[in-house]
Amino acid sequence: MRGSLYSRRFLQRFRQLLISAGSVKIKLLLTCCIAFTFFIIAGRAASFMGWRHRHTHTGSSSPRPGFTIVINTWKRNDLLKKSIAHYSTCPCVDSIHIVWSEPDPPSDSLQRFLRHIVQSKSRGGKHVELKFDIHKEDSLNNRFKEIPDLKTEAVFSIDDDVVFPCTSVEFAFNVWRSAPAAMVGFVPRMHWLDKSVVDSVSYLYGGWWSVWWMGRYSMVLSKAAFFHKKYLEFYTNHMPASIRDYITKNRNCEDIAMAFLVANATRAPPIWVKGKIFEIGSTGISSMGGHSERRSVLQDHVTKVLAIVHVRCMVMSVNFKLGSDIDHDQENPRVCHDKEELNFRKGDSIVYKILHGFLKQGNSTVVNIATNVVRRASRNRNLKEAEFSYDVNRHIDDNEKQQHGSERMSGPLISGAAYCISSCCMILLNKVVLSSYGFSAGITLMLYQNLVSVIVILALGCLGAVSIEKFSWKLIHIWVPVNLIFVGMLVTGMYSLKYINVAMVTILKNVTNIITALGEYYIFRKHQNRKVWLAMFLMIISATSGGITDLSFDAVGYTWQIGNCFLTAAYSLTMRRVMDKARQSTVSGSLNEVSMSLLNNALSLPFAILLIFLFNEWDYVYHSDVIRMPTFWVVATVSGLLGLSISFTSIWFLNQSSPTTYSLVGSLNKIPISVAGIVMFNVPLSVPNLFSILFGLFAGVLFAKAKMS
Repeated sequence: MRGSLYSRRFLQRFRQLLISAGSVKIKLLLTCCIAFTFFIIAGRAASFMGWRHRHTHTGSSSPRPGFTIVINTWKRNDLLKKSIAHYSTCPCVDSIHIVWSEPDPPSDSLQRFLRHIVQSKSRGGKHVELKFDIHKEDSLNNRFKEIPDLKTEAVFSIDDDVVFPCTSVEFAFNVWRSAPAAMVGFVPRMHWLDKSVVDSVSYLYGGWWSVWWMGRYSMVLSKAAFFHKKYLEFYTNHMPASIRDYITKNRNCEDIAMAFLVANATRAPPIWVKGKIFEIGSTGISSMGGHSERRSVLQDHVTKVLAIVHVRCMVMSVNFKLGSDIDHDQENPRVCHDKEELNFRKGDSIVYKILHGFLKQGNSTVVNIATNVVRRASRNRNLKEAEFSYDVNRHIDDNEKQQHGSERMSGPLISGAAYCISSCCMILLNKVVLSSYGFSAGITLMLYQNLVSVIVILALGCLGAVSIEKFSWKLIHIWVPVNLIFVGMLVTGMYSLKYINVAMVTILKNVTNIITALGEYYIFRKHQNRKVWLAMFLMIISATSGGITDLSFDAVGYTWQIGNCFLTAAYSLTMRRVMDKARQSTVSGSLNEVSMSLLNNALSLPFAILLIFLFNEWDYVYHSDVIRMPTFWVVATVSGLLGLSISFTSIWFLNQSSPTTYSLVGSLNKIPISVAGIVMFNVPLSVPNLFSILFGLFAGVLFAKAKMS
């Protein structure tokens, strides 16, 4: 009875505190945040941080030739194990070759472990052969060295840090079988003529952003692509030495060289197939400074020797002709010898004409339709002549369109909405804690939020939902400078939110982009185009005019926010250099996003405690009445969970869409955040200040678009 009485009194007191805690808006926001956060963390954690294969193969039961996986790896044994474990389950895998260029040979324990994985994961009682192709020289050219004992015509080249569902791999394999001379891949890229260079011919290299923005592609990369095994021989014996030396020296561009080699031999465009890509590793070569510049240099060099490459391929008498039948013997796959011709069927000729025409038009949607034409061709490959209509829309399988269309649309939509909601709620809840509750200890709040993140990540690691790297003192020593900047970034962000309204904080954050661009120019010598500089000039105007017209202007808050911009830019620039050093100091040779998040949050705890005593926040917190309010702790805990959910949803959204879409949505997300901040906290606005905010939001979107181009 006494326990029941105490519980009733506690509930009664909690209701009273809840009633007196604040406005209905804050309570409604808190309720939505709690429900959303638990939904994200509990329901999606495993799929955000570690993809697990759950696809079932629904292909034809008739036997068909398989393909060989050639996987390139470098000091990332944990990623190699995950990739081998996954691809061993794919039905058409005949053998797996691991390109090993490390100074030390693979250990016996690693070889035994991988062979055990392959044997245990292989389906249907088949035997998948696993081999290590060990090379003495450390060169990216090794991934395309000729393999004499290949038993399949098809080669699937893949990096160790990307994973595709087996259904997507099977689909790409079927597309390749309908056009075996082509390069069929998942990762498109773009190159175009540099019009600013007048006295010579020069090309610019564009990543996924350029493909998405320009609506066209000119190559597919070998990090995930099918091609004929003959191209390994061409690359090994006929690739000009100057190109191979450039690749070895710069540790870059081997994928571009192979793409140009295939395009030069076929005189036809590659085929891009779409599939879900899961990045299971951290940033690699593409994140280093000067990456695009080195690739542009190689493109220029390849175009100069292109005629030589073509002549040498023609000397081998390997002509890729359109217009005649190709033998697709199911039982005895045809092996291509020297002086033998690889031909296409009549239907494939039409497919290539359609693809080439759409490539020139630059319409990405129509290119997808053309890919569906190839898909239909691969399904009807037993027909001697494939009848294609020039009305391309008739070739789209309506059932397939209904089945896969909703999945392609819902994935990015749901993940993007989750990312936007978590980001918006995080900023608004921090504003609630610091302003509505009048809590002045921003460092203490940061300490509590990071502690919540550490506990949740460790719990997920114990449950096996995420993979956590083992830390060493060497890794911690490397990471401490970055963590100091990270702590400063969080602290200044907390204090700026306390003094400035949410809309102005959002606009002032644009200054971070300007500082980052200047840092990239002076540190990495990375040049920006005129559109980017124009967008940054507009950002400066919007931030200056916003500060002048801000009715609630606070010099202290603006100082904190400017400091936050510098620290955020420094964090972004420093991470690029530290990531590679940190990866080399781990046991597995890699460092995934979960481990980085845990490392950042865990290392920040002692620094936060030191700052709390240094700024005498402990005394304030101890005597504060706010910490005795249960709702305050609920809000603070939810804000900590939301901070972690931002990491989860951002990775989920990147997996479902692309870096370009992610960047653009992040810029557009500032609009609802600004509106919600103005409405919820009754911010006094003047008409000039409102226009300054809108102008700043426009400048942010323009900046994102300019970076894409």
